[in-house]
Amino acid sequence: MRLYRIASMTLLIGAVVAAVPTEMDYQGKLTDAGGVGINDTLPMTFRIYSSESGGSALWTETHSGAFEVPVVNGLFDVTLGSINPIDLPFDTDYWLEVVVDVSTLIPRVKLSSSPYAFRANVADSVVGGGGGGGGVVDEVVAGDGLTGGGSGATVTLDVGAGTGINVSADAIAADPTWFTMNYIDEGQTAGGNLTGIYPNPTINGNVVSSIDGVINDFGNIDFVAGANMTITPNDGANTITFDAAGGGGSDTVEVFFPAGGSDNYENYSVKKANNLIRTAVFTFYIPEDFNSLISLTLFAFPSVDVAGPGKDIDLFSQYCSVGESYNMHESSEVLTVYDFTGMADKLIEIDISGVYDFISAGDFCGLRVLHNDIGGDIYYLGILLKYRR
Repeated sequence: MRLYRIASMTLLIGAVVAAVPTEMDYQGKLTDAGGVGINDTLPMTFRIYSSESGGSALWTETHSGAFEVPVVNGLFDVTLGSINPIDLPFDTDYWLEVVVDVSTLIPRVKLSSSPYAFRANVADSVVGGGGGGGGVVDEVVAGDGLTGGGSGATVTLDVGAGTGINVSADAIAADPTWFTMNYIDEGQTAGGNLTGIYPNPTINGNVVSSIDGVINDFGNIDFVAGANMTITPNDGANTITFDAAGGGGSDTVEVFFPAGGSDNYENYSVKKANNLIRTAVFTFYIPEDFNSLISLTLFAFPSVDVAGPGKDIDLFSQYCSVGESYNMHESSEVLTVYDFTGMADKLIEIDISGVYDFISAGDFCGLRVLHNDIGGDIYYLGILLKYRR
Protein backbone atom coordinates (compact mmCIF):
# COMPACT_ATOMS: atom_id res chain seq x y z
CA MET A 1 0.00 0.00 0.00
CA ARG A 2 1.33 3.45 -0.92
CA LEU A 3 1.96 5.74 2.06
CA TYR A 4 1.28 9.48 1.98
CA ARG A 5 1.84 12.34 4.34
CA ILE A 6 0.91 16.04 4.35
CA ALA A 7 4.06 18.16 4.47
CA SER A 8 2.23 21.47 4.75
CA MET A 9 -1.24 22.92 4.31
CA THR A 10 -3.11 26.22 4.07
CA LEU A 11 -6.81 26.87 4.62
CA LEU A 12 -8.38 29.93 3.01
CA ILE A 13 -12.00 30.57 3.95
CA GLY A 14 -14.00 32.74 1.54
CA ALA A 15 -17.60 33.92 1.70
CA VAL A 16 -19.80 36.94 1.23
CA VAL A 17 -19.54 39.48 4.00
CA ALA A 18 -21.90 38.78 6.93
CA ALA A 19 -22.51 35.20 5.79
CA VAL A 20 -21.17 31.93 7.19
CA PRO A 21 -18.79 30.43 4.55
CA THR A 22 -19.99 27.47 2.45
CA GLU A 23 -16.65 26.87 0.68
CA MET A 24 -13.03 26.73 1.82
CA ASP A 25 -9.88 26.65 -0.29
CA TYR A 26 -7.58 23.87 0.96
CA GLN A 27 -3.97 23.83 -0.26
CA GLY A 28 -1.39 21.28 0.75
CA LYS A 29 1.76 19.39 -0.15
CA LEU A 30 1.56 15.61 -0.41
CA THR A 31 4.73 13.51 -0.17
CA ASP A 32 5.51 9.83 0.03
CA ALA A 33 7.08 8.17 3.04
CA GLY A 34 10.51 9.30 1.83
CA GLY A 35 9.53 12.97 1.65
CA VAL A 36 9.39 13.11 -2.17
CA GLY A 37 6.55 15.16 -3.68
CA ILE A 38 3.85 13.11 -5.40
CA ASN A 39 2.98 13.58 -9.10
CA ASP A 40 -0.38 11.95 -9.73
CA THR A 41 -4.16 12.49 -9.93
CA LEU A 42 -5.74 10.94 -6.84
CA PRO A 43 -9.16 10.46 -5.27
CA MET A 44 -9.49 12.34 -1.99
CA THR A 45 -12.13 12.43 0.74
CA PHE A 46 -12.47 15.30 3.23
CA ARG A 47 -14.38 15.10 6.54
CA ILE A 48 -15.05 17.69 9.28
CA TYR A 49 -15.32 16.57 12.91
CA SER A 50 -16.04 18.39 16.17
CA SER A 51 -13.22 16.50 17.90
CA GLU A 52 -9.52 15.93 17.25
CA SER A 53 -10.04 12.15 17.12
CA GLY A 54 -12.97 9.77 17.07
CA GLY A 55 -16.55 10.93 16.77
CA SER A 56 -18.83 11.09 13.75
CA ALA A 57 -18.18 13.21 10.67
CA LEU A 58 -20.35 16.36 10.56
CA TRP A 59 -19.63 16.94 6.86
CA THR A 60 -18.10 14.76 4.11
CA GLU A 61 -17.08 15.46 0.52
CA THR A 62 -15.43 13.00 -1.89
CA HIS A 63 -13.42 14.10 -4.96
CA SER A 64 -13.33 11.04 -7.22
CA GLY A 65 -13.84 10.15 -10.86
CA ALA A 66 -13.98 13.37 -12.87
CA PHE A 67 -13.33 15.32 -9.65
CA GLU A 68 -10.06 13.58 -8.68
CA VAL A 69 -7.41 15.98 -7.44
CA PRO A 70 -4.28 16.64 -9.57
CA VAL A 71 -1.04 16.67 -7.55
CA VAL A 72 2.06 18.26 -9.13
CA ASN A 73 5.41 18.02 -7.32
CA GLY A 74 3.35 17.28 -4.22
CA LEU A 75 1.27 20.46 -4.42
CA PHE A 76 -2.51 20.38 -4.72
CA ASP A 77 -5.43 22.79 -4.28
CA VAL A 78 -9.04 21.81 -3.51
CA THR A 79 -12.15 23.91 -2.96
CA LEU A 80 -14.04 22.24 -0.14
CA GLY A 81 -17.79 22.65 -0.46
CA SER A 82 -17.73 22.81 -4.26
CA ILE A 83 -19.46 19.40 -4.45
CA ASN A 84 -21.27 19.31 -1.09
CA PRO A 85 -21.76 22.84 0.38
CA ILE A 86 -20.52 23.24 3.97
CA ASP A 87 -23.60 24.02 6.08
CA LEU A 88 -21.97 24.04 9.53
CA PRO A 89 -22.58 27.08 11.83
CA PHE A 90 -18.85 27.46 12.69
CA ASP A 91 -19.75 28.33 16.28
CA THR A 92 -17.31 25.81 17.80
CA ASP A 93 -13.95 24.16 17.08
CA TYR A 94 -13.70 21.84 14.06
CA TRP A 95 -11.05 19.44 12.72
CA LEU A 96 -10.49 18.41 9.10
CA GLU A 97 -9.59 14.81 8.21
CA VAL A 98 -8.06 13.98 4.79
CA VAL A 99 -8.20 10.56 3.10
CA VAL A 100 -5.93 10.11 0.04
CA ASP A 101 -6.95 7.08 -2.02
CA VAL A 102 -7.46 4.62 0.85
CA SER A 103 -4.95 6.16 3.28
CA THR A 104 -6.28 8.29 6.16
CA LEU A 105 -3.78 11.01 7.04
CA ILE A 106 -3.23 11.78 10.70
CA PRO A 107 -3.49 13.90 12.72
CA ARG A 108 -6.60 15.86 11.85
CA VAL A 109 -6.09 19.55 11.08
CA LYS A 110 -7.80 22.11 13.32
CA LEU A 111 -9.80 24.77 11.48
CA SER A 112 -9.18 28.28 12.79
CA SER A 113 -11.97 30.86 12.97
CA SER A 114 -12.15 33.21 10.04
CA PRO A 115 -13.07 36.94 10.10
CA TYR A 116 -16.39 36.04 8.42
CA ALA A 117 -17.21 33.48 11.10
CA PHE A 118 -16.46 36.07 13.81
CA ARG A 119 -18.85 38.46 12.09
CA ALA A 120 -21.53 35.82 11.83
CA ASN A 121 -21.22 35.03 15.56
CA VAL A 122 -20.86 38.56 16.90
CA ALA A 123 -22.14 41.26 14.56
CA ASP A 124 -25.42 39.51 13.84
CA SER A 125 -26.21 39.34 17.58
CA VAL A 126 -25.59 43.02 18.40
CA VAL A 127 -28.55 44.61 20.21
CA GLY A 128 -29.35 48.23 19.36
CA GLY A 129 -28.50 50.72 22.08
CA GLY A 130 -30.25 53.83 23.21
CA GLY A 131 -29.31 57.43 22.53
CA GLY A 132 -28.64 58.38 26.11
CA GLY A 133 -25.27 59.78 27.01
CA GLY A 134 -24.65 61.06 23.50
CA GLY A 135 -25.04 64.74 24.34
CA VAL A 136 -27.65 67.28 23.33
CA VAL A 137 -27.69 69.10 19.93
CA ASP A 138 -28.48 72.72 20.69
CA GLU A 139 -27.11 74.50 17.60
CA VAL A 140 -27.33 73.97 13.83
CA VAL A 141 -25.05 75.49 11.19
CA ALA A 142 -27.03 75.59 7.94
CA GLY A 143 -25.24 74.45 4.79
CA ASP A 144 -26.02 75.00 1.11
CA GLY A 145 -29.77 74.67 0.52
CA LEU A 146 -30.63 74.43 4.25
CA THR A 147 -31.80 76.91 6.85
CA GLY A 148 -32.30 76.28 10.52
CA GLY A 149 -31.34 77.00 14.08
CA GLY A 150 -32.43 76.58 17.66
CA SER A 151 -31.32 76.54 21.23
CA GLY A 152 -31.62 74.27 24.20
CA ALA A 153 -33.02 70.91 23.22
CA THR A 154 -35.00 72.16 20.20
CA VAL A 155 -33.51 72.39 16.69
CA THR A 156 -35.39 73.29 13.49
CA LEU A 157 -34.20 72.49 9.94
CA ASP A 158 -35.79 73.93 6.78
CA VAL A 159 -35.00 73.26 3.11
CA GLY A 160 -34.01 76.51 1.43
CA ALA A 161 -34.94 75.48 -2.08
CA GLY A 162 -34.70 78.92 -3.61
CA THR A 163 -36.95 81.30 -5.49
CA GLY A 164 -39.94 79.75 -7.20
CA ILE A 165 -39.74 76.33 -5.50
CA ASN A 166 -41.89 75.51 -2.49
CA VAL A 167 -41.02 72.58 -0.26
CA SER A 168 -43.56 71.11 2.13
CA ALA A 169 -43.68 67.95 4.20
CA ASP A 170 -44.77 65.73 1.33
CA ALA A 171 -44.32 67.67 -1.92
CA ILE A 172 -42.10 69.97 -3.99
CA ALA A 173 -43.99 72.46 -6.15
CA ALA A 174 -42.81 75.07 -8.68
CA ASP A 175 -44.31 78.53 -8.93
CA PRO A 176 -44.71 79.28 -12.68
CA THR A 177 -44.64 83.02 -12.05
CA TRP A 178 -40.94 82.83 -11.15
CA PHE A 179 -39.56 81.27 -14.35
CA THR A 180 -40.33 80.53 -18.00
CA MET A 181 -42.28 77.31 -18.46
CA ASN A 182 -40.56 75.21 -21.19
CA TYR A 183 -42.48 71.97 -21.35
CA ILE A 184 -45.07 70.10 -23.45
CA ASP A 185 -48.37 69.55 -21.72
CA GLU A 186 -51.10 67.12 -22.69
CA GLY A 187 -53.82 68.75 -24.73
CA GLN A 188 -51.46 71.13 -26.56
CA THR A 189 -51.65 71.30 -30.35
CA ALA A 190 -48.57 69.96 -32.19
CA GLY A 191 -46.82 72.15 -34.73
CA GLY A 192 -44.02 72.10 -37.26
CA ASN A 193 -43.87 68.74 -39.03
CA LEU A 194 -46.33 67.20 -36.55
CA THR A 195 -50.10 67.42 -36.45
CA GLY A 196 -52.70 66.52 -33.83
CA ILE A 197 -52.83 66.85 -30.04
CA TYR A 198 -50.20 65.79 -27.50
CA PRO A 199 -49.44 63.21 -26.23
CA ASN A 200 -50.28 61.41 -29.52
CA PRO A 201 -49.41 63.64 -32.49
CA THR A 202 -48.69 62.19 -35.95
CA ILE A 203 -46.28 63.13 -38.76
CA ASN A 204 -47.62 65.98 -40.84
CA GLY A 205 -47.76 64.57 -44.39
CA ASN A 206 -45.73 61.74 -45.89
CA VAL A 207 -42.21 62.31 -44.60
CA VAL A 208 -39.30 59.89 -45.09
CA SER A 209 -36.02 61.08 -43.59
CA SER A 210 -33.67 58.71 -45.39
CA ILE A 211 -33.49 55.51 -47.44
CA ASP A 212 -30.35 53.38 -47.16
CA GLY A 213 -28.23 56.36 -46.13
CA VAL A 214 -29.68 58.85 -48.67
CA ILE A 215 -30.92 61.75 -46.53
CA ASN A 216 -33.37 64.36 -47.81
CA ASP A 217 -35.49 65.57 -44.89
CA PHE A 218 -39.04 66.51 -45.84
CA GLY A 219 -38.32 66.27 -49.59
CA ASN A 220 -38.60 63.54 -52.21
CA ILE A 221 -36.27 60.57 -52.66
CA ASP A 222 -36.76 59.20 -56.16
CA PHE A 223 -36.26 55.62 -57.35
CA VAL A 224 -34.53 55.55 -60.75
CA ALA A 225 -34.92 52.46 -62.94
CA GLY A 226 -31.68 50.97 -64.22
CA ALA A 227 -31.11 48.73 -67.22
CA ASN A 228 -33.84 46.14 -67.74
CA MET A 229 -35.85 47.47 -64.76
CA THR A 230 -39.26 49.14 -64.49
CA ILE A 231 -40.69 50.90 -61.44
CA THR A 232 -44.46 51.33 -61.02
CA PRO A 233 -45.74 53.44 -58.11
CA ASN A 234 -49.34 53.11 -56.88
CA ASP A 235 -50.22 55.96 -54.54
CA GLY A 236 -53.71 54.63 -53.88
CA ALA A 237 -52.41 51.25 -52.72
CA ASN A 238 -49.30 52.75 -51.11
CA THR A 239 -47.06 50.37 -53.06
CA ILE A 240 -44.07 50.54 -55.40
CA THR A 241 -43.56 47.62 -57.83
CA PHE A 242 -40.13 46.73 -59.22
CA ASP A 243 -40.04 44.51 -62.33
CA ALA A 244 -37.04 43.03 -64.14
CA ALA A 245 -37.60 43.47 -67.86
CA GLY A 246 -35.84 41.49 -70.61
CA GLY A 247 -32.91 43.37 -72.12
CA GLY A 248 -33.22 41.94 -75.61
CA GLY A 249 -30.55 39.94 -77.38
CA SER A 250 -28.51 37.15 -75.87
CA ASP A 251 -24.98 35.94 -75.39
CA THR A 252 -24.00 33.21 -77.85
CA VAL A 253 -21.66 30.24 -77.66
CA GLU A 254 -19.75 29.43 -80.85
CA VAL A 255 -17.20 26.70 -81.62
CA PHE A 256 -14.53 27.69 -84.18
CA PHE A 257 -12.19 25.41 -86.10
CA PRO A 258 -9.10 26.81 -87.90
CA ALA A 259 -9.26 27.36 -91.64
CA GLY A 260 -8.33 24.23 -93.57
CA GLY A 261 -9.29 21.99 -90.67
CA SER A 262 -7.09 20.28 -88.13
CA ASP A 263 -7.29 17.30 -85.81
CA ASN A 264 -5.10 18.54 -83.02
CA TYR A 265 -6.51 21.86 -81.85
CA GLU A 266 -9.86 23.56 -81.53
CA ASN A 267 -11.00 26.99 -80.42
CA TYR A 268 -14.06 27.26 -78.19
CA SER A 269 -15.34 30.76 -77.48
CA VAL A 270 -18.17 32.84 -76.03
CA LYS A 271 -19.30 36.01 -77.75
CA LYS A 272 -20.35 38.75 -75.34
CA ALA A 273 -23.57 40.50 -76.32
CA ASN A 274 -25.52 41.94 -73.38
CA ASN A 275 -23.51 40.81 -70.38
CA LEU A 276 -26.15 38.24 -69.47
CA ILE A 277 -23.75 35.42 -68.67
CA ARG A 278 -22.11 35.39 -65.25
CA THR A 279 -20.59 31.87 -65.34
CA ALA A 280 -19.10 29.99 -68.32
CA VAL A 281 -17.53 26.57 -67.74
CA PHE A 282 -16.28 24.38 -70.65
CA THR A 283 -16.38 20.59 -70.21
CA PHE A 284 -14.26 18.07 -72.20
CA TYR A 285 -13.92 14.30 -72.07
CA ILE A 286 -10.46 12.70 -72.40
CA PRO A 287 -10.63 8.92 -73.10
CA GLU A 288 -8.26 6.48 -71.43
CA ASP A 289 -6.48 5.58 -74.70
CA PHE A 290 -5.55 9.22 -75.35
CA ASN A 291 -1.76 9.61 -74.98
CA SER A 292 -0.72 13.19 -75.49
CA LEU A 293 0.22 16.52 -74.01
CA ILE A 294 -2.60 19.06 -73.85
CA SER A 295 -1.90 22.78 -73.87
CA LEU A 296 -4.69 25.00 -72.48
CA THR A 297 -4.66 28.58 -73.75
CA LEU A 298 -6.98 31.44 -72.78
CA PHE A 299 -7.66 33.89 -75.58
CA ALA A 300 -9.56 37.13 -76.11
CA PHE A 301 -10.39 38.90 -79.39
CA PRO A 302 -9.76 41.61 -80.21
CA SER A 303 -6.46 41.68 -78.36
CA VAL A 304 -6.84 43.98 -75.34
CA ASP A 305 -5.04 44.49 -72.06
CA VAL A 306 -7.60 43.04 -69.64
CA ALA A 307 -7.22 42.27 -65.95
CA GLY A 308 -8.40 38.75 -65.26
CA PRO A 309 -9.51 36.18 -64.59
CA GLY A 310 -8.90 36.98 -60.91
CA LYS A 311 -9.69 33.41 -59.82
CA ASP A 312 -8.29 29.89 -60.06
CA ILE A 313 -9.08 27.63 -62.99
CA ASP A 314 -10.80 24.43 -61.87
CA LEU A 315 -9.21 21.47 -63.67
CA PHE A 316 -10.73 18.05 -62.80
CA SER A 317 -10.63 18.71 -59.04
CA GLN A 318 -7.13 20.19 -59.20
CA TYR A 319 -6.28 23.85 -59.43
CA CYS A 320 -4.11 25.69 -61.92
CA SER A 321 -3.60 29.06 -60.25
CA VAL A 322 -3.12 32.04 -62.53
CA GLY A 323 -2.61 34.51 -59.71
CA GLU A 324 -4.71 37.29 -58.27
CA SER A 325 -3.25 39.93 -60.63
CA TYR A 326 -3.06 37.93 -63.87
CA ASN A 327 -3.16 40.20 -66.97
CA MET A 328 -3.69 39.29 -70.61
CA HIS A 329 -1.35 41.51 -72.64
CA GLU A 330 -1.55 39.42 -75.80
CA SER A 331 -4.40 37.98 -77.80
CA SER A 332 -3.75 34.60 -76.15
CA GLU A 333 -1.62 33.20 -73.36
CA VAL A 334 -0.82 29.61 -72.45
CA LEU A 335 -2.14 28.72 -69.02
CA THR A 336 -0.63 25.29 -68.52
CA VAL A 337 0.35 22.01 -70.20
CA TYR A 338 -0.84 18.61 -68.95
CA ASP A 339 0.37 15.13 -69.90
CA PHE A 340 -2.50 12.64 -70.14
CA THR A 341 -0.31 9.70 -71.21
CA GLY A 342 -1.37 6.57 -69.37
CA MET A 343 -4.11 8.30 -67.40
CA ALA A 344 -7.63 6.99 -66.89
CA ASP A 345 -10.69 8.66 -68.38
CA LYS A 346 -10.93 12.29 -67.30
CA LEU A 347 -13.39 15.14 -67.43
CA ILE A 348 -11.84 18.61 -67.74
CA GLU A 349 -13.81 21.62 -66.54
CA ILE A 350 -12.37 25.07 -67.26
CA ASP A 351 -14.08 28.19 -65.89
CA ILE A 352 -13.42 31.22 -68.14
CA SER A 353 -15.86 33.54 -66.32
CA GLY A 354 -13.04 35.73 -65.03
CA VAL A 355 -11.87 36.73 -68.52
CA TYR A 356 -15.45 37.07 -69.81
CA ASP A 357 -16.16 39.73 -67.16
CA PHE A 358 -13.42 41.99 -68.55
CA ILE A 359 -14.05 41.92 -72.32
CA SER A 360 -16.35 44.36 -74.10
CA ALA A 361 -19.68 43.60 -75.76
CA GLY A 362 -19.13 42.11 -79.23
CA ASP A 363 -15.75 40.62 -78.30
CA PHE A 364 -14.88 36.95 -77.88
CA CYS A 365 -13.07 35.04 -75.20
CA GLY A 366 -12.54 31.33 -74.83
CA LEU A 367 -10.21 28.38 -74.73
CA ARG A 368 -7.87 26.75 -77.25
CA VAL A 369 -7.21 23.06 -76.66
CA LEU A 370 -3.98 21.95 -78.41
CA HIS A 371 -2.58 18.40 -78.37
CA ASN A 372 0.05 16.48 -80.36
CA ASP A 373 -1.82 13.17 -80.72
CA ILE A 374 -3.12 13.54 -84.27
CA GLY A 375 -5.09 10.33 -84.07
CA GLY A 376 -6.55 11.00 -80.65
CA ASP A 377 -9.94 12.47 -80.00
CA ILE A 378 -10.92 14.98 -77.35
CA TYR A 379 -14.67 15.19 -76.91
CA TYR A 380 -16.27 18.55 -76.32
CA LEU A 381 -19.27 17.85 -74.07
CA GLY A 382 -20.62 21.37 -73.82
CA ILE A 383 -20.54 24.56 -71.78
CA LEU A 384 -22.33 25.32 -68.53
CA LEU A 385 -23.80 28.84 -68.56
CA LYS A 386 -25.38 30.65 -65.65
CA TYR A 387 -27.23 33.83 -66.50
CA ARG A 388 -27.65 36.91 -64.38
CA ARG A 389 -31.06 37.38 -62.82
